[in-house]
Amino acid sequence: MTALKDFKIINKEKEMLFKAMKEGFISHAYILKVSKAEDLKDVGKAFLKALLCPEKPGEGCGICTVCNNIEKDNHGDVYYIQQKSAFLKDEEVQWVVEGLKKKPIYERSVGVIQDADRMTVTAQNRLLKVLEEPYGSSVMVLITENSENLLQTVRSRCTMIEIEGEESREFLKEESMAKELIGKALENKTFYEKRKVLEEIIQNKEMGRKQALDFLDTLEKTI
Repeated sequence: MTALKDFKIINKEKEMLFKAMKEGFISHAYILKVSKAEDLKDVGKAFLKALLCPEKPGEGCGICTVCNNIEKDNHGDVYYIQQKSAFLKDEEVQWVVEGLKKKPIYERSVGVIQDADRMTVTAQNRLLKVLEEPYGSSVMVLITENSENLLQTVRSRCTMIEIEGEESREFLKEESMAKELIGKALENKTFYEKRKVLEEIIQNKEMGRKQALDFLDTLEKTI
């Protein structure tokens, strides 16, 4: 089961996002802008687990009843639709909106629209009322590759989270090396020790151009 922490979040500090969700600072509406179409479903499930899991809020434990129900598309408080034809029509969005009006079984109801950019203009306008005046603690989640195709009135009422894809083990290794280097610098280690770490990185034959750039990006964010 893929967790939200496994994905690379571009436009927000990941730990800050998790902390906010854990402490209950949850927006009434999110747009999850996902870079790859094949990740849309997995990102949606991972986000729902982080949002609704009672055991590890802000992350999702992956093993509780709530997480398992989300994984099996069987959570009673989640109203999920995805594109089955060329467009998502008004009546499909209306089904989600009506679901959010119901009293949740657990803490909150969530409407999830995958391929949200395929909604017709009428369907998007249908969402505006619930985006402006959400029902109770309900949350609307729009998942899309092309958020720019959503109406500005919809985009302006949602919190945008840009997600690139799953972070590879190699990236996490580079992140660890970057943090190790910064740690040595902060501890005022000798020049020789810092140089040795850099040499190990440079001589890593498995690190290609992209991985090297990822390392430098991590180094920049860590400083």
